[in-house]
Amino acid sequence: MVKPVRTLYDVVVDAVVEAGDYVFSKLGDAGAVTAKSSKDFVSEVDKEAERRIIVRINTAFPEVAIFGEETGHHQGTGPASDAITIVLDPLDATTNFLKGIPLFDIAAAVYERDTLMFGVVYCPRLGELYTAQKGMGAKCNGKAIMANAIDDINKALIGYNRSNHPDAIIPSSKKLLSLILEHAMSIRIFGTGALDYCYSRTAVLMRASRRLPRSSTARATSSWKKLERK
Repeated sequence: MVKPVRTLYDVVVDAVVEAGDYVFSKLGDAGAVTAKSSKDFVSEVDKEAERRIIVRINTAFPEVAIFGEETGHHQGTGPASDAITIVLDPLDATTNFLKGIPLFDIAAAVYERDTLMFGVVYCPRLGELYTAQKGMGAKCNGKAIMANAIDDINKALIGYNRSNHPDAIIPSSKKLLSLILEHAMSIRIFGTGALDYCYSRTAVLMRASRRLPRSSTARATSSWKKLERK
C-alpha cells in the first residue's frame, strides 16, 4: 500500500491539535510561570507546547521557517528555507489558562513569503478546531462558517480584546469601550484574540475594530483578519 502524502496543511493542523490536547491535559498544572510584564505571562506549558509544534513540523518539513511567540525565529534548511514561514502562538490567552477559564487556544498561521496561505486555531477545552485557507473559506470542525451580515452596530454583539493594555493605548481603549457601550447591543470580552476572530466568522460576534470609527480604533493586525481579505 502506498503511504499517503502528508501536506504541510495536514501536518500543521495535526501539530496544533496535538499541542492543544497536551495543553488541556496540563490544565491546573502549569508549572513555573514567568511574568513578561505586569499583565502578560508565560508558563512552562506555553514553552513545551511550542517545542512540540516545532518538532512535529520540522520533522516532516525541515525546510520551513518557524516563528514562535516564546522562542522566536527558527530558520529552515535548504534553498527554499525563506519561502514558507509559520507563525505560532502556542497558548493564546495564557491568563485564562492559568485561571482555569476554558477559553484558550493554540494558533498557527502559514505564509508563503508575504502571502497568508492558511490558519489554524484550536480550542481544546471546547473541542473547536477552526481552519481557513486562502480562496477556500473558513471552517469549524469541518463545517463551513461565514461572518454575520449585521451592518447596524445597535444590533451587534461586539467582541473586544486588548488584554495586555500597554499604557500607551489605555486612553484610546477607554474611548473605544465608551463607544461600544453607547452604541452596541452588548459586549463580550473573552480574553483570547484568536477565538474572537473565529467567533466573528461563526456569526456570533462583530469585531470592534472593523465596525467602529477608525479614529477610535487601533487597527488589528491579526493573521485571521488578513486571511479574510484574500
